[in-house]
Amino acid sequence: MSTDRSKLPVILAVFTGGTISCTLDPERGVPVPTLTGEDILERTPGLHDVANVVVDNFGRYPGPHMHPERMLYLADRIRVATTGGAIDGVIVTHGTDTIEETAFVLDRVLAPDIPVVIFGSMKLVSDPTWDGPANVLAAAQVAASASARGRGVMVVMADSIHTAAGVIKVHAESYDSFASPQCGPIGTVDRGNVIFFTRPTRPSLPSFKGDAIVPSVELIKAVAGADGNYVKSCVAAGVKGLVIEGMGRGNVTPGMAKALTENSSNVPIIITTRCAQGRAAPMYGYDGGGATLKESGVIFADQLPGPKARLLLMLLLGAGAGREEIKAAFEQDRY
Repeated sequence: MSTDRSKLPVILAVFTGGTISCTLDPERGVPVPTLTGEDILERTPGLHDVANVVVDNFGRYPGPHMHPERMLYLADRIRVATTGGAIDGVIVTHGTDTIEETAFVLDRVLAPDIPVVIFGSMKLVSDPTWDGPANVLAAAQVAASASARGRGVMVVMADSIHTAAGVIKVHAESYDSFASPQCGPIGTVDRGNVIFFTRPTRPSLPSFKGDAIVPSVELIKAVAGADGNYVKSCVAAGVKGLVIEGMGRGNVTPGMAKALTENSSNVPIIITTRCAQGRAAPMYGYDGGGATLKESGVIFADQLPGPKARLLLMLLLGAGAGREEIKAAFEQDRY
């Protein structure tokens, strides 16, 4: 039985690049982005039974080339294209190295009513087990689903559906490279059926117009024996904010603590945990402990991992937020 295409939802497919668009360079023998959106869709059987697809070739960027300003430009591109009601859902190809970061920014900037699904692939088109077409199809099925509305931006990989706030990349190249360690996936695509495990909910984080972002925020990981030189160098270089991935509950070495205390009144300093699960909290009162850091003015990031805490701080600074607004956005009266 043929599908009545006039009754299918309309999906905007935005192609930004990533491994899914890579082929082997004939001279160097290494992957580089070359495929267009049309090239990828031609290799995706069954897609035309799911939706009518409108293609937007945004670019062919590797994941590490998607910087915060480009993320905002992508958000604006999607916002403009979906204004007017002609688009029912959006899918976005993306390099997997920064999927979680772009998803987070889009989720903070775009309205949640139209589903936006970001995906990629872990293998190349030349690989006999290329996962690109399966991920394209699953992403389109989620974006076309009425039950996806109101959930904001999602990441779909290997048939698992994740929130933008919760998802992280946990493996360098496995097909199952994405997980949501804090709360697990919110749904699955099972033989074409989109199944959500929860009702639509939104994270208790601020939303933004998306007209400005301050990129000069640095992320530093606390490690055994670390001194405060990185912190001092960043502040001397004129950074507008710092995010520290602390040990455990958000603790640092005495040397790093001294530098953070000396500079906490100069720039906003956010503490999160370098652990994959659990939340940063001001628990310990020793030199470098979280409670001592909080007393010096350091702000705690609750469950946000370092890269997303950095992006949230960038967005807050871009919106002109002051210290108290920044503190309220991160801590949300949970400390």
